[in-house]
Parts: sequence; structure tokens; C-alpha cells
Amino acid sequence: MAKVFIVEDSKLVVTMMKKHLAPDGHEFTIATNGEEALEILSSGVLPDIIILDIVMEGMDGFELIEKIKTNDQTKSIPVLFCTSLDKGSDINRGIELGANDYIIKPFTPNEIRNKITDNLRN
Repeated sequence: MAKVFIVEDSKLVVTMMKKHLAPDGHEFTIATNGEEALEILSSGVLPDIIILDIVMEGMDGFELIEKIKTNDQTKSIPVLFCTSLDKGSDINRGIELGANDYIIKPFTPNEIRNKITDNLRN
């Protein structure tokens, strides 16, 4: 069982993720934007893995991962981008900024479960 932090502005996507991951016994923390995510992380809530959208109002996922990876408390937390951005340049940028993996929406239940399991093992 892992503490999964989902940073996603779509309630539908959050509901789908929770539905697909709940059978594995994970605990969830949800933020709907980058600013809220930073508040939660700075309050001491440290997850085992972060699932991060890129396209959000205000601070986007690229900006947020830069802040996560430069903070001593959060830099070692694995980050999975889960986004509709499917260009090679977006994927490369995400990995270069420190993402451990990249999932393109729409995702399948097995894809997201397997990527989380794989990244929690490493």
C-alpha cells in the first residue's frame, strides 16, 4: 500500500485513477493545481509517489516538478506525469525535469497500475 498524491484538475480523471488504484489498497491525497500541491507538500504530507498532470490553471506540471525536484524534502519522491500532451518534445522535457515516467491520457487501468508498481520498486 502506497501513499499516492494525485495532482490533477479533472475530477473525472481523479475518480478514474482512484477507482483503478483503490483495489491495491493505496491511500490518496488530491490537489487540483500546482499551488495547492505545494501547500500540501510543505505541510509535511510526503507521498510515496506523485501522479502529476501538466496542463493545469496557474502553475503547470513542468513548473511544479521543477519545484519538487529542487526541494530537499521532496526531490527523491518518484513523479509520474499523466497528461494529454503526447509530443516527443513534451515527453523529453518531462523526463529531463526529473519525471520517472510518462503516461499519455487516456490511460488503461493496467497501464497506470503497472507504472506505479514499477516506480515504487525503484
